[in-house]
Amino acid sequence: VALNLAHSKGVEIARRFVARADIVVENFAGGVMKRMGLGYEELKRLKPDIIMLSSCMQGQTGPYATHPGFGFHLAALSGFYQITGWPDREPPYLGPYTDFIAPHFNVLAILAALDYRRRTGKGLYIDMSQYENGVHFLAPLVLDYVVNRRVAERVGNRYPCAAPHNAYRCHGEDRWCAIAVFTDEEWESLCGVIGNPAWTEYARFSNLQSRKENEEELDGLVEEWTINHSAEGVMSMLQA
Repeated sequence: VALNLAHSKGVEIARRFVARADIVVENFAGGVMKRMGLGYEELKRLKPDIIMLSSCMQGQTGPYATHPGFGFHLAALSGFYQITGWPDREPPYLGPYTDFIAPHFNVLAILAALDYRRRTGKGLYIDMSQYENGVHFLAPLVLDYVVNRRVAERVGNRYPCAAPHNAYRCHGEDRWCAIAVFTDEEWESLCGVIGNPAWTEYARFSNLQSRKENEEELDGLVEEWTINHSAEGVMSMLQA
């Protein structure tokens, strides 16, 4: 059912639905539902044990609560554009990233609210900020800034705790494979597949720190091997 909540009749129909509902979920900008007469206090008078969840951009309070927007706005605001892509290029378009994150938080919050109502007989209002949903996944980077004042930057396909870790060109037109090595044991296995086990004995590649310090050279050597094989062939050899 589609309702036009800009008209009083649409609001009245919505209120009738609420009187028979278990849960109300909305994602207007902060304060919009209340201005339409559909805020939690109003709905609670219609259905005392109603559960209401607001999944808005930046919650119901604070200086940006009333700002409307979409998922790609939040992907930028929460920092995902800052850390995605290559350091010498503009960030790529990520799309509405938080649109895929927020529903998982919403479902869990609603399940908890249903359990709370089962135990107490009371409804609940949940103010779920999609901005906070997104920042949650960047917690290590936030802590790194708070503690060490390090600002996370774009690093392409590389990763702080792995080397080699990149997408490597393979034989053929625009053919690539992704290789990620997290441990020295994995590095030894990769060198064995490549046919250069002696690489593990080089001081500049002997452990993760040294491989990170010489990552440009390392990536070049790995790609000298992958470029002579198909992407499917590289995958098969590494998974054998």
